Amino acid sequence: MFGGFNENLIEEYPNWHAVSEEMYWSVNCQQILVGKDDTGICTSDKPCKLVIDSGTSLFTGPTRDL
Repeated sequence: MFGGFNENLIEEYPNWHAVSEEMYWSVNCQQILVGKDDTGICTSDKPCKLVIDSGTSLFTGPTRDL
C-alpha cells in the first residue's frame, strides 16, 4: 500500500489480495458480482486476472463479457 487511508472516510475496512504479477499489479478473481448477482464470468475453475490501476478511468475486458 502506498500512502495509507483515513479510516474515518471509508465504510468498510479494505480487503487485501495477493498480487499474482507485480509488474501489472494483477490479482486472481474467482467471482464478479453485479449487485448480489454472480455474473459467471470468473469461477474457481477458470479464474480471471484483474489489473489494479488507481490512476486511470479505463475499464476494459473481453467484449463478450462486458
